[in-house]
Amino acid sequence: MTLKRMLLIATTVFVGNVMAEPLTVTIDGIKSNQGNIVVQFYDNKKDWMEEDLERMVHKKVLSAADLQGTTTFDVELNYGEYAIYVYHDKDANGELNSNWIGIPREPVGCSNNAKGSMGPPKYKDAKFSFNAEQNSHSLTIVEL
Repeated sequence: MTLKRMLLIATTVFVGNVMAEPLTVTIDGIKSNQGNIVVQFYDNKKDWMEEDLERMVHKKVLSAADLQGTTTFDVELNYGEYAIYVYHDKDANGELNSNWIGIPREPVGCSNNAKGSMGPPKYKDAKFSFNAEQNSHSLTIVEL
C-alpha cells in the first residue's frame, strides 16, 4: 500500500469520526409568541450556563412568533455529552431578565428538565448522551 493511499484512508477515518450529526430537540411549554426562544448547548461543567459564545458549543435563537406550544428542530453536533439551557426572551433584548436576587423573570428550562435548588440546575443533572441510539432530546420551559 502506498503512503498516499494510507494517508487517504487515515484522513477518511478521522473525518468520519468527527462529522456532525443531527440532534433533534423538542421544546414544550412555550406560552407566548412574543420575542425569541434562546437555546444554548454546553459540553462540560466548567462552561455550563456561561453567556460567552466562545464557551458554548452552539447557540440557536428561534423567533417565537409561530412557536406557541411546542417546537422541534435539528442542530448539527458531534456525538458526545451535552446539556441544554433554554430561555424565552419575551422582550427580545438578548438576555434573560431576572429579579434582584437572580431569579429568572422569563420562562427557562434545561435538558432532563433539571431543576435547581437555591440556584440554577447543576450540569450533572442536565447532561445527556447524544449518540446513534439517542439522537433526540425533549425539555419543557417553565415560569419560575
